[in-house]
Amino acid sequence: ADTVTINGADSLTIKTTVAASGNIVFNASITASNAGNALTINCAGDATFRENVTSAAVGTFPPPPPPPLPFKGVVVTATNIILDGLVLETTGTDSDVSLTGAITLSGGPVTVNAVDAISFAGAVTGNQNLTVGVASTIAFNSTVGASSAIGTGTGDAITVNDTGTCTFDNTVRTQSGIHQDGVLKNVQTFEI
Repeated sequence: ADTVTINGADSLTIKTTVAASGNIVFNASITASNAGNALTINCAGDATFRENVTSAAVGTFPPPPPPPLPFKGVVVTATNIILDGLVLETTGTDSDVSLTGAITLSGGPVTVNAVDAISFAGAVTGNQNLTVGVASTIAFNSTVGASSAIGTGTGDAITVNDTGTCTFDNTVRTQSGIHQDGVLKNVQTFEI
């Protein structure tokens, strides 16, 4: 299978779905702009994100304009998901982030923010710090740092900014501390 590489000096606007039978590499920032729908990335290989992924307000009509409609979230399904020093952020009602596949943090600190829920449905690894923020729930459904502790060793390896709950369903290993503003639930093992 081939690799699809998307480059750009400016932001790339995606309406709804990107799919590939091989790998996808995003070297440009992504602005999702399909009002009321999720940005969906499906690929059989690796999905690599090297720039920020953000929502865009769309759907205004003259006069009078209704409020802008942000997209509903980000859904990524791939064998491996590489988050390369970026911010992945959704806004708007019911906006989730769902990452299904082995997740690698690389190239710099990674921040994932959503309004409703964040789901990491795969092992999280990498030598970078991770910040997650949400108003509802965060779920780490697999190991975090199992093969090698995550984080840089400086500052908090994981910062959880949420008003809901954060669930770790398996082993958590970090190079340094974990900072939590909300409620930790169902932690199996912490190794710091």
